[in-house]
Amino acid sequence: MEEELGILSVKDDEIKQLKRRIAFLGDKRVKQDQSQCEDTYSENQQSKLEEEFSSFVDGTRVDACDRFREIYKTKDQITDVHCQRLACLIFEASYERMNGAKEALVESFKEVSKGMIECAPNISFMFTSNENLEKAKGEYRYPKPFEVRFSVSLMRQNSNYPRDVVDALMLAVKETAHDCKLDCFVEDVKAIIQQKWESWRSKDKAVTIYHYNHIKNKSVLDHPKVLWYIRECIKIVWRMITQVPAMKIEYQSSQLRSFHTQTGCYRGMPSKGGDPKEEIAYYLWPALFDGGNRLVRKAEVLCKTA
Repeated sequence: MEEELGILSVKDDEIKQLKRRIAFLGDKRVKQDQSQCEDTYSENQQSKLEEEFSSFVDGTRVDACDRFREIYKTKDQITDVHCQRLACLIFEASYERMNGAKEALVESFKEVSKGMIECAPNISFMFTSNENLEKAKGEYRYPKPFEVRFSVSLMRQNSNYPRDVVDALMLAVKETAHDCKLDCFVEDVKAIIQQKWESWRSKDKAVTIYHYNHIKNKSVLDHPKVLWYIRECIKIVWRMITQVPAMKIEYQSSQLRSFHTQTGCYRGMPSKGGDPKEEIAYYLWPALFDGGNRLVRKAEVLCKTA
């Protein structure tokens, strides 16, 4: 009887260990891929963000196009199309800049976390020394700040780093993405918008010189109504690219695909051969995919005409 109880006790311990192991793996899975296994307590849930993205496309983007038309003070058909293209172009520029910022953040976290771990003994010694000094005085006050110094490379490196620590830091960034102050990126985004607009102007002769010069000289981009939209794009894009794994947009295909919705044809750009109805002139809005390459929303595109 005692032998049987001993066996049962061992089995109970094994079951408890397996349960802890499963819980650990489940928690790790949530942290690694929340597109498949979402944290319901998250402040920046992907499912809610997908709903907000739809509202952004159907609401904020439409409001922005209305504001662009007010600035241009004209409502001809070409201008309507160009306003939609400008709204999309601003979103693309925001994505490119914020995606680069996220990648730089990951690289800096690698170096900072590695440096913190290497300095762990010194940090611990300084902390406890300061704490003991306060206690020795007989009156414990708020601890004094002290400096921690270590070298951090400003170049991308393939060195070893504490992966779990970096993953945890990026998860923390995801959770606070909606509260981040992002105005520091506005000027960079405006510069990218200018570059993209000039590139488009060189390919599409239907873009009037009036509209082109307004963007080139920043007179439109500095308008409060446009700055509002740029900031809104930056905010939602930051929440997208800090998802675990990051959501991404598609806006560079040359041919019509299953993840595109054709909204019409455009005569401003000549076809390069083949079926012009399958050749994309440009995007009015990019497609959105989650980190697992699941299509969230199709792109809106105009195709070329012969």
